[in-house]
Amino acid sequence: MFKETESVIDSGHCEEVFILGLWKEGLLKVEQFLPKCKIIRIYVSSHCLPNNLFFSILKYLEWSIKVIVFICRNRIAIIHAHSLKTLPVAVLAKFILNSTLVYDAHELETESNGLKGKLQILCKVIERFLIKFTDEVITVSESIADYYKVQYSSTNPIVVRNIPRLPPQNLHRTNLRKKFKIHNNDLLFLYLGGFVYGRGIDLILNSFSSDLDKVHLAFIGSGILENKIRSVARLHSNVHLHEPVPSDQVITHAREADIGLCLIEDLCLSYRFSLPNKLFEYLLAGVPVILNDLPEQRKFVERYDCGWILSNPQSELGDFVKNLSLEEISDKKRGVDKARCELNWDTEVALYMKFVDRCFAQFDKI
Repeated sequence: MFKETESVIDSGHCEEVFILGLWKEGLLKVEQFLPKCKIIRIYVSSHCLPNNLFFSILKYLEWSIKVIVFICRNRIAIIHAHSLKTLPVAVLAKFILNSTLVYDAHELETESNGLKGKLQILCKVIERFLIKFTDEVITVSESIADYYKVQYSSTNPIVVRNIPRLPPQNLHRTNLRKKFKIHNNDLLFLYLGGFVYGRGIDLILNSFSSDLDKVHLAFIGSGILENKIRSVARLHSNVHLHEPVPSDQVITHAREADIGLCLIEDLCLSYRFSLPNKLFEYLLAGVPVILNDLPEQRKFVERYDCGWILSNPQSELGDFVKNLSLEEISDKKRGVDKARCELNWDTEVALYMKFVDRCFAQFDKI
């Protein structure tokens, strides 16, 4: 979302961009993100009510009304809905203002982990009904785009992969190894991202929770499994926990590692079709990756020969870590170098920007 915002602002077409969200305790209600971009967090007076179904609907309705009022007052020309939850509000605002509407599905929304039963059916009905009112649909992988084409015959999504923008400091290294007293000759495996279920964290911990000779594992991030990781790190000197770092420093920190771990579990179609940003962060940092055998990630790694695919991580990861050689890592790094030459956010977002250019050109004629 932030990269797309920066690209739109860099195009020079718009006077101002607003990112609308939900206010929570401890956050600013208005935050200047860029010279031409403000983050507006909508205050919901019903936020203190219980979180049951009835009051959750009430909170959503209050937030939706306030968002529509804001959009109408500011005469927003292009509305960019970043999730299925925001799509109903965006469609209504589109009809009121005759704005252009983009639906940016950052995952396969109706097939996400934990969504099931009547709620999943309701989400499918809402998406099927509302998606036909969008002017453009954006997805993050070819498999998700193909799914939408089959489900909604009138939809032809644009694929914009979530490739990070390289920060200026990406050429430098951090003191990650120095901080954890890891020798330069020791192998360092790295996990980036949220410490949540479904990302293979239990499997990773089980594979590294013995004092492997000259092999280390570092986690950078936060989440509900943080205490579990911390407990293992206390018991095993080769497991390390690093606090979250700003998004523009992730690649810089990752450059310290030898191998990146991206073992998303095959728990739902959204995970199966995913092409996560952490994969690109590893590669832009010059680090080959270990992946679960998921189709989009398999295609990408096979194209560049920039990592290893485990068909059954539960049984394979432990032995793989023990037997991995420096020669194998060196071979994969040649593929990583090739991938890095072709991974570029400005190139990736080019199709989206052509659409944005068309939209602003139409407004200029009015």
